[in-house]
Amino acid sequence: MVIIRPFELLTLCVVMWLAAPSKFRLKPLGFRNLRRLQSTSRDIDTDQSKYTKGEEFNGLKKHRGLTIQEEVVFEGYRNIVRRLVELPNGKLATYDVLVQKHLSVVVFTWDQNTSTTTLIREYHPGPEQFLYGTVAGMYEFQKHSSPLQSAQYELEEEAQLQSDKWFPLWNTSHSTIGLPFDKYSNNHFFPYLALDCTSVLNPKPIDDEEYILIEKNVSYSQLMDLMKKGRMNVVSTFTILLGLQKLSELGIQVLR
Repeated sequence: MVIIRPFELLTLCVVMWLAAPSKFRLKPLGFRNLRRLQSTSRDIDTDQSKYTKGEEFNGLKKHRGLTIQEEVVFEGYRNIVRRLVELPNGKLATYDVLVQKHLSVVVFTWDQNTSTTTLIREYHPGPEQFLYGTVAGMYEFQKHSSPLQSAQYELEEEAQLQSDKWFPLWNTSHSTIGLPFDKYSNNHFFPYLALDCTSVLNPKPIDDEEYILIEKNVSYSQLMDLMKKGRMNVVSTFTILLGLQKLSELGIQVLR
């Protein structure tokens, strides 16, 4: 049995850290500054409205609330930012937040003639499974003039469909940046309902890293079964539920 002394283990960890590419190294948060902030936390006004500030983020307002300090600890296609936050009770907490450059769009389709929807099935690298979902993609500011145009492009690319009947599924007067994606993510998404879609003969190509199977004529009962069995991602499930509510508001029957 090989015995590694604590000093040797520490040396090995340092060598491995130095050998790793710089973009994959976790950066220290700076605990001296953290301790300084903790020692003065009682002197900080906990009135959240005084700390809430907006800054331009690709033309949109990003509200940062009680964030006191943040640092990028991992850089990649999506970054991980470590945020030091003062809570309303005056305590300090540190959170690792998934940060991405672009917002997202999600599209639920419904055909009134058949009372069905079209889903896509693709590989989800997080759970490492092929799951069902609605059409979804990135709202890229340099590529799309609006979230709606992004949704239209994604519908064509992923489902090979188009529509001239679009309905936003969030309260547009309440939020200009859509709905929050997750507790530990800065992403927001714009959910849409697209009615009575038609096929596109020469659709835009999908992204190189995507592998998509198109599932047509999915009924309401099949939708509910997929969601209850955990065979669909959460954002798609949420968008479908909003879409079904919108169909009810429009007086459109979903069961036959």
